Amino acid sequence: MAISYLAYESFSFDTGLGVFIVMKMLLVIIRPIILYNFSNKIISEKSSKIILLILLTDVIPSIVFFDPIFILNLFDVLLSFFY
Repeated sequence: MAISYLAYESFSFDTGLGVFIVMKMLLVIIRPIILYNFSNKIISEKSSKIILLILLTDVIPSIVFFDPIFILNLFDVLLSFFY
């Protein structure tokens, strides 16, 4: 995340935020692949069980909590819908 800080210091906040979001997306995409390859070396279970485990414990929470501002806005919209 030092790259996004350097982009923020060198250019502007919007540029730094854009770089930060791109780096975060790369991390969300690459981390399950690394976990799958590492888990295949350690666990001798079926691949489908490993994929399910990674999906439930890593990918879904990463996608849900990827943008906390979006989640807060979603709750705001849901509350305004009901009240």
